[in-house]
Amino acid sequence: MPFHEIQRELDACDCVITHAGVGSILAARRAGHVPVVVPRLKRFDEHVDDHQAELTRALAASGKVIPVWDVTKLPETIAFAPPRRTRSAPPVPLRFAEALRAAILAT
Repeated sequence: MPFHEIQRELDACDCVITHAGVGSILAARRAGHVPVVVPRLKRFDEHVDDHQAELTRALAASGKVIPVWDVTKLPETIAFAPPRRTRSAPPVPLRFAEALRAAILAT
């Protein structure tokens, strides 16, 4: 799907559920969402390491994402996801970039 179509879908939906890819999280945040994030994990051979789990923990600590560690809890997590802000809200604040930088550098 081309990015402009993804952005259109993000603007139209009530809730975003995504893996913990930086681009996916950033696109959802820019559209006004606090995304529900299911990180891909090494133990399931979904990724080469657990960098998505590390990023999820860091961003969840500051309320930038809603983590899902047990997919059986996904329906109840979605039920409590906050409503999307309108596009007229300012773009993702610099605090998100700062949290991302801290998560990446905290090794």
